[in-house]
Amino acid sequence: MFYIGSFDVDVYVSGYATSRRPPEFSTRSQRAFIRLAKGFAALPKIQVPPPNPNGSSDPLLDDNLLASLKLPPRPWEISDDYEVGVLEERFQHVEVGNPDCTGDDVSFESETSVGSIGSSQLPSQRSISSALSNAPASLSSDIHRLHANLESRLQPFWASALSSRTIRVHVFACPAGTSHPNTTTSLEDERKSFDYGPLLTKDIPTGSDGSFSAKFTIAWKDICTHPLALHIAFGDPTQEYDLLIVAELLPPPVTLPGQVLPPPSQPSAQSTLHISITQSPVRVISDIDDTVKVSSVSSGARAVFHNVFVKDLQDIIIPGMGEWYDEMWKRGVRFHYVSNSPFELLPVITQFFQVSRLPPGSVKLKSYAGRSLFNGLLSAPATRKRANAVDTLDSFPNSKFILIGDSGEQDLELYASIAQERPNQIIAIFIRDVATYTDGISCIYNPTGANNVLTDSPPLTPRFDASPSNVSIPKATTPPPHALPKRTKSDLIPKARPSRQLNMQPFPTDSMTLTGLPVSTDPGSYLPSPGSSVDSASSISSSISLPIRAGRRLTGQASMLSESEKKRIDLQLRVNRARALIPRQVVLRIFKEPRECVEARELLDALHVGIMDAKKS
Repeated sequence: MFYIGSFDVDVYVSGYATSRRPPEFSTRSQRAFIRLAKGFAALPKIQVPPPNPNGSSDPLLDDNLLASLKLPPRPWEISDDYEVGVLEERFQHVEVGNPDCTGDDVSFESETSVGSIGSSQLPSQRSISSALSNAPASLSSDIHRLHANLESRLQPFWASALSSRTIRVHVFACPAGTSHPNTTTSLEDERKSFDYGPLLTKDIPTGSDGSFSAKFTIAWKDICTHPLALHIAFGDPTQEYDLLIVAELLPPPVTLPGQVLPPPSQPSAQSTLHISITQSPVRVISDIDDTVKVSSVSSGARAVFHNVFVKDLQDIIIPGMGEWYDEMWKRGVRFHYVSNSPFELLPVITQFFQVSRLPPGSVKLKSYAGRSLFNGLLSAPATRKRANAVDTLDSFPNSKFILIGDSGEQDLELYASIAQERPNQIIAIFIRDVATYTDGISCIYNPTGANNVLTDSPPLTPRFDASPSNVSIPKATTPPPHALPKRTKSDLIPKARPSRQLNMQPFPTDSMTLTGLPVSTDPGSYLPSPGSSVDSASSISSSISLPIRAGRRLTGQASMLSESEKKRIDLQLRVNRARALIPRQVVLRIFKEPRECVEARELLDALHVGIMDAKKS
């Protein structure tokens, strides 16, 4: 028997309550918008069967009907910006309401898992089915799947928010030995949890957008006196124990003349979710889009729309990310995903986690005022993502955090500022480089920002793990020009150190990019030679901004830098600026492949975060 003293358990629950029209009752405006969306996504047209030999025609394919449809312009005929505006405007005017044909729906998320009630049904369109029935099997199968992806993923956006409704949340203890959320919990265990009654029950009102959120505290006395929770109170403190969360959407109160009756006790919708009480010493805050899932945010609206709403989920998996995250998960690291994507994409994200084999974790999405298709997909303001990240950091003040994001948005700058503010809580920042280089060099000059020097020497060779199970790192006989100094395990454990005070001059506004600036035709004329070093903070400042200053003096000369070189130097300047903000003990690495992030394993080794037992794996 173990006893570590009294404690309370905090449970965070949040989600959204919506009313959704069944697909078979879609409105005319919804069907028109789907046609417009398919044109924007450049979906291949469904093959139309040849005319019937007997001369009869299918009324659904009648020329008069086709002529009456206002088809969207071809993708190459107008600009993306114009088309996005048209699509968004049409989306705002899509009819949603018809109370007789709606079904209540409640979805919620927790600090360890995410789930939703019900499953998305694919809209059935008679004209599509008729055409596909006569198309070649191989072609119609692929095209139908892409069309079905778009239609099913758009369905949550037709939902109406259920505001001023009551969500009743019950927290049940699960029997000792209950399987982890990665596996299916038996109905017998759930029945046993229901028989013993909840540990806690709370009512939460929904907001104007249908959202609900609350923090529950289960008191120690309730834990140690509940018959099914004794293993939580007195069991092995290194184990994670499960809780069963049940969220019920109560019917609206009945209003009679002069009085308001309480709502009926029977819920109109219900959702269940298993979560674990986690106490991990190391946690990961991870972005989603272009970090673990291909979204191509930097490629524009059409690419994002196609990746998010059309592509098969297995086609947008980023190789190696699931394996890397799973390896950390098995060592006891727990995950928290943050994204500016609208909450309507929660079903898609949940399915993606299953397909990509990413470990479970809390998922924080955004609710945007009014229905909007592109909010959060095309822009990712750091202020919105920052709030979710800081909320997670505040929720686990005793844990160390690894921050993982991508270079296409503002993750690098956001994470650098957080690390500067919380040097004792952040231990590493890993940024996935989403740029495509066509000059045969796959990485930037200095992926760790060591010494803050931009040179014309070849990029550093990434450090790779030989195998996922091998933690030893081979030592190079001759270190590369800007390799980090050898670190001991004690160096990797974060200590309270003040940030470096560099005598750095303010960067000009255009120091973030070389695009459009006149630069020397011979980069070596102003860049340090390979192997050169700096001896003072002032020389660091000078070397960072030197390419820009030299470029200003050479007005009138054409730039000889390729697009790949411009992208690489732009990112390198961002890395150098971030490194100047980040405390010395915090690891920073820009990576193309997850196996380059060997510092993650070194940190876990130094912090003695080991392999967990079979229950947690």
